[in-house]
Amino acid sequence: MNLSEQMNLINKIETELPVESWTINGIHIWPLIRISLGTYLSYDEIDNSVADQHGNSAKKIAQLKALIKGQADYIRAYITDFSNNAQIKQKVDAVFLGDQVSRIYFNESWYDRFCDPFISVFKESGKKCLHMEPLHRCLTPRYAPGVFIQPQLDYLKIRSLLARSKVNNSKIKLEDFKIFQRMIETNNVNFQLSFNQLAQYAYRLRLYADFFIKIFVDVNPQIAFIVSYYGLEGMAFNLACHEMGIPSVDIQHGVQGDLHRAYGRWNKLPETGYELLPTIFWVWSEVEAKAINKWNEKVKRWHWPFIGGNPWLNLWWDDENSISVYYKNQIDNIDGFSESIIKILLTLQPGIPNHGIPEWLIKVIDSSPSDWFWLIRVHPGMLQERENIKKLIAACSHKMVNVDDATDLPLPSILKSVDVHVTCHSSIVIEAQQYGVPSVAFSDMGKELYLEQLKLGWLEVAYSEDSLLAMIRQQHKKKSKLGSILIQHNNTTANIRLLMKYVEKRFISNSC
Repeated sequence: MNLSEQMNLINKIETELPVESWTINGIHIWPLIRISLGTYLSYDEIDNSVADQHGNSAKKIAQLKALIKGQADYIRAYITDFSNNAQIKQKVDAVFLGDQVSRIYFNESWYDRFCDPFISVFKESGKKCLHMEPLHRCLTPRYAPGVFIQPQLDYLKIRSLLARSKVNNSKIKLEDFKIFQRMIETNNVNFQLSFNQLAQYAYRLRLYADFFIKIFVDVNPQIAFIVSYYGLEGMAFNLACHEMGIPSVDIQHGVQGDLHRAYGRWNKLPETGYELLPTIFWVWSEVEAKAINKWNEKVKRWHWPFIGGNPWLNLWWDDENSISVYYKNQIDNIDGFSESIIKILLTLQPGIPNHGIPEWLIKVIDSSPSDWFWLIRVHPGMLQERENIKKLIAACSHKMVNVDDATDLPLPSILKSVDVHVTCHSSIVIEAQQYGVPSVAFSDMGKELYLEQLKLGWLEVAYSEDSLLAMIRQQHKKKSKLGSILIQHNNTTANIRLLMKYVEKRFISNSC
């Protein structure tokens, strides 16, 4: 089932069933169901936030081991990076919920490329921030102070699993939910979600939200930012913001558009919007804003886009600043790198067979011309596969391949230096376009997600070894003809200040 078919199924459910009135303990629960279903359809598995009740004993043991390791990593990080452990009790102007996956090693520290640009602007304006960090990926030293919150979330998760009586006493209002289940079965989708499972996740959602509310009461923020709102923790964060009257802002971190389960075609909403969705969507361009404006007409007060640009990429426009010069030298010093070769960035993603790099793609690399240099960038969410990927590449006869530098160096510095980008469906297609680099996708999902880039020639699609080699050659020839960068460079500082002025006028002054 391709993305269009997936979204058509979701919209059919929204049209035929009263999903906007489905509640558990007063919380409109459709966003959780919709996003979980969309994730299952996209990746052939239920998202971890909804799937942790399924699986065999071995899987549960593996989860327990991961939990123990995560706690040990937290203790180590807390001690070794003690000076960067933020305090929760002091008043702040803004709170941030990062995702840890977005951190990169930058300027001798781990930099959150989505949150830290905002935090820097706030700091320059004399405003204080609290950066909260979930997940067990505790990277140190951090670029700026933050607080690790995964241990508290782990405790609340365990607490929710043990609270059977409270879960069983949940007030569930899911009219025609059995019809929903039959519609799913009719479409040959093995997505199983019972009343009891939903009640379990709703209770955990409530515990997480109460945890964030307690923090908000202590620090009294004017605004809240989040990266990737559509996990259970993120939706709980939005719920807490909604109940506290704090505007929440989702910071765009990747591709969105009409076919994205979290951002596109919300065709059935309550009159006051969904508590689990953000108030504001900070987006990179008019393309993403347009997709949101197609469905938010009746709930603009609750959900609306703000075109602010990509703050992380905006840091790299000045070729003369010390950071740009430093990393340009790092790129130039890669063994075998030169102006005379064709430089190809291959971005890998989780969920792809053979450790993220299909066998046929390895054959493409092996059979590519000797003057092609491949930079293979491992996705932050699959770094555990790095050594496996290097072993696969080591068996190639083509030796102009680099994995470590391509993975570790900042993406903008790489995009400034390459000729063509190749991917399954990574949102780096959009970022590459901003640097004048054309892309080739090797999946139907890539074709569906980037229709604008496909139409303008920034993207071509290939499904076989021969066609991929041909398309790389074609995109390399087209690079100089594609002209100036189509997505305008935004002034991050000015846009953040503009957003804050609007928030102060609309939310803060009205609450006084």
